[in-house]
Amino acid sequence: MSGTQQFDFSVDLMRSILWQYEGAPRAVALARHDQAWIDGHHSDFWCSWHRDVFDLDTANEFGLSIWARILGVSLEIGEARRVDGVFGFGAYSRNFENGNFGRASDTQVQLDMESARKLLKLRWFQLTMRPTVPNINAALEMVFGPGAAFIVDPYDMTWVTFFFLSAPDYKLRRLLENTDILPRPSTVGAKWQVQVRPSWGFGPNHLNFENGNFGA
Repeated sequence: MSGTQQFDFSVDLMRSILWQYEGAPRAVALARHDQAWIDGHHSDFWCSWHRDVFDLDTANEFGLSIWARILGVSLEIGEARRVDGVFGFGAYSRNFENGNFGRASDTQVQLDMESARKLLKLRWFQLTMRPTVPNINAALEMVFGPGAAFIVDPYDMTWVTFFFLSAPDYKLRRLLENTDILPRPSTVGAKWQVQVRPSWGFGPNHLNFENGNFGA
């Protein structure tokens, strides 16, 4: 993610030439030949690895699958079987000797890359972040973008509510409805809802007199 540690992948093979061998042209030429190969391949490899695997902001499909193993989450979510509106003939909605025109059982659906990236980031925050309201709001900003979502905590260890300031698209809705990935204190429940109109209150989280937001 943004802020990940930056590395210097350069290698100076000429440092391996001891002073007593500086006058040996073949040893120096060999080191320079190897240095040219390192300059053209070594740094490019590690820069690509950092971009495609190490950094969650830019990881490709392979990198996301590696992160899923590290963080212990699946990049597939369950989809309930379709029981209504299945086209077919007769009492059991059969088609031409092959069963129903519909899904007969529950199935697993692979997340698209951006949904998988959000899932992995939220899981990373779950495991590494102290779940205070400011920290969770900072995490939501990093995952969903500035001003896209915020959390309200009644401080009674029952539920926290995540407010989204615009209606989630179907990909995000699927993620929210089928996974328990929103960061929060342990044993505290989580709810989410859409709040498209600003609420009146005090401070950055629009708090009123110890009750949360003046809004519904």
